[in-house]
Amino acid sequence: MKNDIEIGIKIAMVLTDTPIGIQVGRRHMFIYPQTLGKMYLTAPLIKQLGIKDDNLKLNPLIEALRVVSENRSICCKLIAYHTLHKKSDILSSRILKARENIIFKFCDNDDIATLLITILSDNKLHDIITECGIDKEAERMEKINQAKDSSNQYIFGGRTIWGSLIDSACDRYKWTIDYVLWEISYNNLTLMMKDKITSIYLSDEERKKAHIPSATEKVFSGDNKEDIMELIRQSEENPI
Repeated sequence: MKNDIEIGIKIAMVLTDTPIGIQVGRRHMFIYPQTLGKMYLTAPLIKQLGIKDDNLKLNPLIEALRVVSENRSICCKLIAYHTLHKKSDILSSRILKARENIIFKFCDNDDIATLLITILSDNKLHDIITECGIDKEAERMEKINQAKDSSNQYIFGGRTIWGSLIDSACDRYKWTIDYVLWEISYNNLTLMMKDKITSIYLSDEERKKAHIPSATEKVFSGDNKEDIMELIRQSEENPI
């Protein structure tokens, strides 16, 4: 019951793009959900921080404090990006620098480390994919695709983010590239693409190759006594 409530809260936060309120000096700011555009802008900064993932999992606060003490300015710039919402503000070096300076001036290292953890340890996407079975569904689809006869099917493209995600989202939902990059959160974009309804036709031969029973076939359980007895009866009536 507790897990259902927790995952429900995470789904609501992602679905509504709920920002996290923070206090910096006398200013009240928000940490906004990451978009695809913002993710690509901040990726080089995260790389520069030299974060050790194992340490972050083991003791997030100690690792965050180490990173802040070594790269305080970069940490402030990273946080500044996440407190800006509009594309025009995010891409304005003047606005970004002003926000970075405010965070640098009014936040001590403990505050910056806490904000850093909040940004880097956001696991809502992973938890929703796992708890809702989206990852299992992807494995099932991969299994079915492997069974499908694709000897005469040729696939081109999808070598970069343009073809693998942006083009697919624009084509499917008729969105502009600006909307995909800056308007919809990366979490919502990813979940929509991963959990979209897809149907795959399999011939009887392909279905058997994928070990999928037909709608008319009975599925027998090894844990069910009646099913086991039925299998024995069928084997006696139809000896090999």
